[in-house]
Amino acid sequence: MQDYNAQAIATADQFVIAAEVTNRGNDALAYAPRTRKNYARRAAVIEPVFAQIKHNRSINTISRRGLTAADSEWKLICGTHNLLKVDRTA
Repeated sequence: MQDYNAQAIATADQFVIAAEVTNRGNDALAYAPRTRKNYARRAAVIEPVFAQIKHNRSINTISRRGLTAADSEWKLICGTHNLLKVDRTA
């Protein structure tokens, strides 16, 4: 069984500017107590992006196998998220 972790960085307007699939674990432990405020801010910026992708677009899994293929599919998903966001705001 392959277990991947999809990562993304978004702007305050919820446009994805970086996306990557890794085989490392969750990044929640990387935030020390002094940066909990930054982690809380992250929830307001990136979590709506993941909700849009998972719930509204019904993309719950990566279809392609292998780390490189999964990474390219995730980047395609994030790119289409940005395109849909531009279309909705235009």
